[in-house]
Amino acid sequence: MEKYEAMSGNLPFTREQMQAAYALNLCTVSVSQIIAYADTTVLEQEYETILNNLNLEYMPKDEALLEIIKRLLETITFFRIQESEKEFIEKEYQQKMKNAIWTAVPNLALLVAGGNPISMGVSLASQVGIGYMNYRKNRAQYNLDRDQQLWKLQRSAVEQFEGLQQQLFEAAWRLADKYNFPDAFRLTEKQIKQYNAILMDEDIVRKYERLDAMREHFAAYPPFWYYFGNTANAIANSSDLGISEEAKEQFRLEAKKYFAYFQKSNEYNLLREDAISAACNLEYVDLLDPVADHDQILKLIDDAARYAGNSFDVHQLCAISYLKNGEMARAAKELRLLVNEDYNAMINAQLLSTIYVEQYYVDQNAAAVAPYRMLSSRVNGKYLFPMPKDKEKKLADLHQDFIANQRVILHQMYRLVLDRFMEKYAVQINQIIPLPGQSSGETYPDSIYLDTDYAREERLRKVELALGNKNREMTYKQEVADVSYSYQIIGILNRLFSAICVLECVQDQHTRLVLEEAVKEAIHALREEIGEIEEKLQDFDLDTYREVQKITLHELTRGFREKLLETVRESVESKTEMQDFAIAETNLVRFCTKEGIEQPEFLYSHKDDAEEGEDEITFFTPDLLSDKAVSQNERVKKNAEMIRCIHEKIDAIVLKKDVVEFYTQEDARMNRYFYNKALQNYGWIRAKTLAVLDDRSWGDCDILFTTEGIMPIIRGKAKNAVGYSDVTWTANTRKKELMMGVKYENGNLDMDALYELIVTLSSYAEKI
Repeated sequence: MEKYEAMSGNLPFTREQMQAAYALNLCTVSVSQIIAYADTTVLEQEYETILNNLNLEYMPKDEALLEIIKRLLETITFFRIQESEKEFIEKEYQQKMKNAIWTAVPNLALLVAGGNPISMGVSLASQVGIGYMNYRKNRAQYNLDRDQQLWKLQRSAVEQFEGLQQQLFEAAWRLADKYNFPDAFRLTEKQIKQYNAILMDEDIVRKYERLDAMREHFAAYPPFWYYFGNTANAIANSSDLGISEEAKEQFRLEAKKYFAYFQKSNEYNLLREDAISAACNLEYVDLLDPVADHDQILKLIDDAARYAGNSFDVHQLCAISYLKNGEMARAAKELRLLVNEDYNAMINAQLLSTIYVEQYYVDQNAAAVAPYRMLSSRVNGKYLFPMPKDKEKKLADLHQDFIANQRVILHQMYRLVLDRFMEKYAVQINQIIPLPGQSSGETYPDSIYLDTDYAREERLRKVELALGNKNREMTYKQEVADVSYSYQIIGILNRLFSAICVLECVQDQHTRLVLEEAVKEAIHALREEIGEIEEKLQDFDLDTYREVQKITLHELTRGFREKLLETVRESVESKTEMQDFAIAETNLVRFCTKEGIEQPEFLYSHKDDAEEGEDEITFFTPDLLSDKAVSQNERVKKNAEMIRCIHEKIDAIVLKKDVVEFYTQEDARMNRYFYNKALQNYGWIRAKTLAVLDDRSWGDCDILFTTEGIMPIIRGKAKNAVGYSDVTWTANTRKKELMMGVKYENGNLDMDALYELIVTLSSYAEKI
């Protein structure tokens, strides 16, 4: 080690010589790792972290080297990872980070009390690491969870990179001659291959010893010293190697020494943003004394935040490091960035909310209320640590309120996920009997197989048309006759039950047996109906299809869903620590990923959102070919009556017309309202809207009066419609407040007159 300190500080090597050697080694190792891993994710990382991040101002001005880098970037572009796979890896990483944070911060009330909220001695930077490091450490596990072939770099790509690798070694001689740096600075192909193999070694003690054996070759490659220190730190933090505390302390000293040397050798940094330097700083911080080395610690974290650039994983670790060292203002700055960029937004909003509450509660700073309210306008308030209405409320009570809200959120996440899950398998049940034309390539959207009145009617219409057409009837009947109806039902139910057993709350045998028994009972109760349908499929007609429509997933799992939801409720109610919630959510995230369902946090955040896009409407049906043609005059009359009722009440409802506009569908303002960019994706809503109550105040909650009910529009985002008859007053006695999916109150309106109108419209409305 001393040899390299002397080499770097005392011997007559210039900055340009070191930069030239470092640039060469940086590119050569990067390409070599792309080849060694043969993994598109590693290729993506090298592209984003190294090759596309070079600071060309400090790069050696050598045309051969710059041409090689240009060709590298062009080659990588053809083989970059799919966006969906990047999202999978990133979500897994963020979930791991969330679990680690809640292990480190078990009780947010400690932060509000002004104490040190971080209980864990191990650094998150070393335990979880930056995304770049985390993937490489956990690559084997990712390959187990995902089809390994998704990420395998094509052989043709590897061959192209091998060709570029040869050109890099040729460029090395030109650089060595031009800058006259010692040949010992240049890493050879054999050394790099050995180095790559060592980095993939999962035995950290052997990895450390192998790195130690080859360190004399890495004077001009600073990342080596970070990995060396990182490995020493990993040994010091291990609990299963049987190493004494004295030995662990020695490894911590070694880690500090190598981290310090990395910083010294990296003063010729060639990267604009440097995640590895940031990771080194953050791991180094947790090896220093928080009191004696406070100033050095803050500088290291500040530098890490500066190195981070747009690497939000690094900003996440910086935020936690600031919190751990009592720097609330600096932590708040990082957390605001992460919330605004929607990076692990919920947990970062929770941490940020505690800082605002602490400023209000401990520092007596009323100014903290405004940013808290702004935060709660962007993030569901139930996620946040509650802001007390008065400073007399005990912290323990606030924390209990917070935990109670997390139970509500987790319970709703489970319900939303299970609704999507059951919908997925309901579609499969309804697909057992194919719709006409599928054998010849005709396709239908999953929405037509849903268990809704509209979808069932659509299926019946299509079957009726096929059976009434001599050219199609025989072919379609043969398709249906070939179906193994009961066998497919049992297969789908087996897949459903096997999937549900992944959930955390369905792990013990007793619970599984109870749920299994509920399904068995439902199947047994339907055995005769299923048997009769199986026989009738050989002479299929419309009545048989009507019987098929009665065998729904709901009927096949009667009793199962109720018992499952009760199991979920008991599991959620038993949770008292945020770490428990994080573990449950991780399990739910993996369940959703495996089943191809939207992530629970997304479902919860958008649970009240109306669907975008145009509504697919069947305007003309087979009924028109018979004597059953239906007149729509009745609906037209009701719509006109609803508009008349609205006109009559506008003046009574709107108290401040400079802030609120209320107009009906024939008004030109209606088109202007829906032309707004935020609402252009809601074409189907426009068709059903009779009137708009356009709120221009700070609250910005508009109300659409549709043919079916009330639809709130909050800051340009449409929420699900609520039937007029379902709108009620809340229990709030301090102010007039209506519950219409969301709580609604507006001082610019006469709320009693508004409610009277809603009650009147309920008698004319369509059913939702």
